[in-house]
Amino acid sequence: MRFCGWVPTVTGHLSFNTIGSSSYPTQSIVVRSNLESCFCQTRDLLDVLVPYTRHSELGAYFREKIANYLVGVSGKFTFLASTKIECDGEVLSGTVYVLSYTSSRSEIKNIRKYLQNTETDSFGTTINSLHELADEHCLARATFKLSRSGKIEIDCEQRPVGVDDASGTIVRLLANQVFYFLKDMAHTHQHHDPSHDAITELTEHMSDTSIEWAQRTQQSLYRAVIRYKRFRNEKALFRASGILAYARSFEKSHAEDIRKAGQKEFNRDELNASLEVSRAEIKHFDQKKLSRTESIRNSFFALFGFIISVTFLARMDPEFTVAIHPGIIWATTQIAEKPLHTVAMVILISSVYSFAVHKNDPAEFELTRTAMRLLQGFRLRWSVLFNLLATAFFSWLCYLLLISAFF
Repeated sequence: MRFCGWVPTVTGHLSFNTIGSSSYPTQSIVVRSNLESCFCQTRDLLDVLVPYTRHSELGAYFREKIANYLVGVSGKFTFLASTKIECDGEVLSGTVYVLSYTSSRSEIKNIRKYLQNTETDSFGTTINSLHELADEHCLARATFKLSRSGKIEIDCEQRPVGVDDASGTIVRLLANQVFYFLKDMAHTHQHHDPSHDAITELTEHMSDTSIEWAQRTQQSLYRAVIRYKRFRNEKALFRASGILAYARSFEKSHAEDIRKAGQKEFNRDELNASLEVSRAEIKHFDQKKLSRTESIRNSFFALFGFIISVTFLARMDPEFTVAIHPGIIWATTQIAEKPLHTVAMVILISSVYSFAVHKNDPAEFELTRTAMRLLQGFRLRWSVLFNLLATAFFSWLCYLLLISAFF
């Protein structure tokens, strides 16, 4: 089966000399010699939710252990790519081998050792050894052709070893994972989160003259723009503008295929203007909210400082005959007798102001997002019940803090 897609590039001209040097999701190993290169990377494809394992080698290690012993499966695979720039310099072709980290651990170690110890004059010998080792132990392999404009063709003629895949589902999944691997190797994730790299998709390529991939890629890019545009925050809007730049680059590089596919024109200038207005609107109202919050905070601390000053003056000056309100005396007494509770209250107030001023949404916290993803597997009423319980719990903690601080 053959598939076609697009590796995002703003310039419309990929640099083949940088392909293979990637640190996402793990650090890759790459060696080059003239027009040839070879690189490998270990990737965790297991869809198991474990909090605080993202971008952490230690967390990923325990995540794998939990998956192995509790779920009974492993998601660690090593992708090995052997590539060569063709004579015209416009196409990079090669083969990607997929090896299981569980069943071929010693072979993977040998592959990494070969790559790390390869010298320029022994590159050809190393490549031959790697091909023999990978051919013998790989679970699956796919060939590909990547043009400088970003168009990529992936051919999965060999079905995965030991898998009954009459429907072709496994082959499609394999092609997508090879596509994600090559995208991570070929471009930097500038306008989207690397873990959500689905702004472009693979399309099954029925024939050499098929142009459906161009239409679907264009639609996928604009769909991503609209999706980010719906989130009313500057980060999402900046991402939408970046992906719109990708869309324009794709349309310039593959205008002929898009025209043949009969794709209608998108109002790009109007869409970009809408994004700019949305960002300006958010910035305007955020600035007003910030100014209002700062004014309230300054007034609060100024009043608090004035009260403390008057209280100290009353205690130090024996001729001070003005009667002091009992509430002021009580507040200063509490501060003097319970300094730790006072510090806790200051932290609580500062946190509330931080959320109000800087718009730190608790829904963006790693723990919150992980919990919400886990709850998606349950019925809606259980999800709502959990949210209510969590809200009640944190409200109870704040109540206890207030009571213990002043009573």
